Amino acid sequence: MSDNKLFIRIYSAILASGICLAAALPAIAEPHKLLAMVTPLPASGALEGLKRQAQLAYQSGQFESSLLLYRQICSATGAGASDFYWMGEAYYQKGQFAYAAQAFEESIKLDSSNDLLRVRLAESYLYGRQTARAKLACDQSLSLVHDERARHQIANLLKISSKPDPQPQRGKFPAFSQIHTERPL
Repeated sequence: MSDNKLFIRIYSAILASGICLAAALPAIAEPHKLLAMVTPLPASGALEGLKRQAQLAYQSGQFESSLLLYRQICSATGAGASDFYWMGEAYYQKGQFAYAAQAFEESIKLDSSNDLLRVRLAESYLYGRQTARAKLACDQSLSLVHDERARHQIANLLKISSKPDPQPQRGKFPAFSQIHTERPL
């Protein structure tokens, strides 16, 4: 397919799907990603195939591909808690902790009994440097978690998130210009 035809197909798909053009712009450099964003969702039987593809991509370390598939899956009617969980894990692996936390929150809404979700939510907030939210998530989770290991993890995360952020130490180290940088002969 020529570049012009591909561009017209993508542009038409963006307009038809209702995706904000500004949201789609970062993917224009990689048209296959943009096309995945606007491709209509498959029937529910094919959704299982998408889940298998997403899981295979995740297991092989292709987190971007996995994430694209899980976004598509989670936007479908009937997406489950495990779908949001795996989308959160893909975000987590890419270091996008705020998005991971959102996915874990959605997963908790669908399955509030899964203790691992609460641990991953608190970890995402903590790694995303949102210590107040991490502390709140831990406080709320401690009374809801039944698994002893998860309770222990949340208690440790609560201790970490309750500590004040470290402050820079001024005057304790020599200035960069005072450090001896010459090598001995």
